[in-house]
Amino acid sequence: MSAIDYAKLTAGFEITGNDDVDYYATRTYFRNVKFLERATALQLANIQNPKIKWETTNRFNVALALNMFHNRLSVGAEVFYAKTNDLLTRRTISDISGLERQWTNEGSLTNRGANVSVSGVLVNTSDLKWQLGFTLGHYKNKIESLPSRPTTVWKLGHSMPTATRWRRAIASCPATPLRFMVRITS
Repeated sequence: MSAIDYAKLTAGFEITGNDDVDYYATRTYFRNVKFLERATALQLANIQNPKIKWETTNRFNVALALNMFHNRLSVGAEVFYAKTNDLLTRRTISDISGLERQWTNEGSLTNRGANVSVSGVLVNTSDLKWQLGFTLGHYKNKIESLPSRPTTVWKLGHSMPTATRWRRAIASCPATPLRFMVRITS
């Protein structure tokens, strides 16, 4: 074990909330619309839903970090599982309301993944320090439940849109001096 300069095993559990709820989602309001090309009128734009709350994500992760050979080689690995409940969605509502959709907290999403990072000091002199590293990650999310009458293009058992997967993947990667993102899809 003399080649290992530093070793750290961590495990964590966190509960976080997404407070990116539209301010008007919980309020009834009207909007100004043009009427007969000459006048304006007020039209119902949203019916309040005072039950709207933050999406809640429970996340569990385990990680291992190693520095070896006089801190010239660093290796890290992490696995995680996250479940988001009370997913913010726009549910189709009755036509009698005069509106098409209303914000609700219906639905859930799971997210699983793993990261492996390797970083090494290739040259370490008093004049020059050259470090090279990479991170490889695999992420899979799955929509577990949706409202009974959703208006989104999401489908049960499928993943969220690609843009969301990339954003979450990049946010979950450990910082390294030089990073390559590789997306593996199954």
